[in-house]
Amino acid sequence: MKQLLQSLVILFILASPLRAEVVEQEPLTFGVLPIMSPVTLLKRFTPLSQYLSERLPRTVIIQSARDFPTFVKRVNERGFDLVYTAPHFVDLAMEGGRYELLVTPGSQLAASVVVRRQSAYQSLDDLRGRLIAHAPEQAFIPIVGKALFEDAGIGEAAGTRFVVMRSHNAAYEAVEGGEADAAIISSYIATRQLPADQWREISRTDLYPGVAILVASDLDPELKTRMRSVLLSMGEDTLGQSSLKQTLFAGFALADAADYQRLRRFLKFAPGMQAYLEDHQ
Repeated sequence: MKQLLQSLVILFILASPLRAEVVEQEPLTFGVLPIMSPVTLLKRFTPLSQYLSERLPRTVIIQSARDFPTFVKRVNERGFDLVYTAPHFVDLAMEGGRYELLVTPGSQLAASVVVRRQSAYQSLDDLRGRLIAHAPEQAFIPIVGKALFEDAGIGEAAGTRFVVMRSHNAAYEAVEGGEADAAIISSYIATRQLPADQWREISRTDLYPGVAILVASDLDPELKTRMRSVLLSMGEDTLGQSSLKQTLFAGFALADAADYQRLRRFLKFAPGMQAYLEDHQ
């Protein structure tokens, strides 16, 4: 998989219409949390790296890791120049001054626990010992949703079972098909996609900041300022708008590092992270 990833990176760089002065400089590495397959990850984030390469100008290459703990380890070792990471990893990445918060490409997030309107479940406690469907467990929404059950004392230790589905849509479809009793999904989906006469939200988490892009603190201050300016103004030109569309982002905004500090407690719920945290206490 590592060879495949490196080969694809090289192909994307060679195919990029970059100016000559871009490729003459040392490339910047853009580490992306492994939230999808290497091929899908490169397909989604390459338009953004190409836009940055063109506008900085400085070649930017996409890199990732085989799993979350390995990615976090590389970030902890200052293994990337730029980092795209989930909300609950931001504070850890900035620990010790290795990285600074650059921008956020996402709005605030919340998890909703939903059931069919005709079901007997009226509160979160009614779901004790029941089967709850959710999207892949590496994602932030399932993590904070499961923490909601744990905080209420009705998590896995109380007999509640959780089943992983391929997406948020698949999670609520499992409830619709009688395969699960409730679903943890994005509050955005709960509000925008589920008919109010067929579904009921019985609990919702607090609002949390979204994903973030970090920059290595030891990079040249002028370069960091330029990066921030380029990302914040992407929606102002045709190429930037196209890159945003292909990367599935609406745009970028400034964010406050303090907002991410309270999310650190969710790290223990991320797959494979408990052992990592114990080793780095």
